[in-house]
Amino acid sequence: MNRLSCSMTIAAGAVAFAIFFPAVAWAQPTILSHRAVYDLNLKRKKESSTVVGAKGRMVFELAGSVCEGWTINFRMVNEYQKADLPALMVDSRSSSYESGDGSSMRYNQSEFEGSRMIEEQRLSAERKPDGSGGSGKVEAPKPEEFTLPEGTIFAMQHQLRIMQAALDGKSRDASIVFDGGDGAKTYRTVTFIGSKKEAGAVTPTLSTGDAAILTKHSLWPMTLSYFSNGAVDAKGDNPD
Repeated sequence: MNRLSCSMTIAAGAVAFAIFFPAVAWAQPTILSHRAVYDLNLKRKKESSTVVGAKGRMVFELAGSVCEGWTINFRMVNEYQKADLPALMVDSRSSSYESGDGSSMRYNQSEFEGSRMIEEQRLSAERKPDGSGGSGKVEAPKPEEFTLPEGTIFAMQHQLRIMQAALDGKSRDASIVFDGGDGAKTYRTVTFIGSKKEAGAVTPTLSTGDAAILTKHSLWPMTLSYFSNGAVDAKGDNPD
């Protein structure tokens, strides 16, 4: 699973980033369709590693709206070079759909080595209207049914929730999040929200081309930590 929605394969950890959106007092947060491309290169390796080189590309694409629902496509292709061996190409792909009201979602993931698929995952899930939990079905790799704990929300609803929290002046959010990237597993996700930075106060790393529009909006730096469900958050509390 590539937790990029953030999508990373960890039971506990943290990722820091900044969220940009118009800072209008009466505005509701929204997420614009966008596409991001990253070139990847090997920065360092252990002396004992058999890998002598690595390079790749990662593409993240989000489209949709609260009315249409959200579609996220992700692909990462890496080429690993080992001494005296042919290069190994690893191609990871995933796609997900979440309804605009956050009541249902689907997730598909596959991984290839060369042209051979070595892993496949397909599942779907639904939340109960009253927020008391939900249920889901795994189709692959092994059919199974699972339940979602009370208060669970899906990835896009979580994104909108922490954006609203920033607009409301909150400094922390704790949510139970399910994105499908780790099978039936849910995460207790704790978000710490920094102070608002006015437009132009901070220059984003990517500030050229289409990304230049980011310099025209206020931002809130955020740190997200993911914990296996059942763990406590950074303050020792259960999620709100």
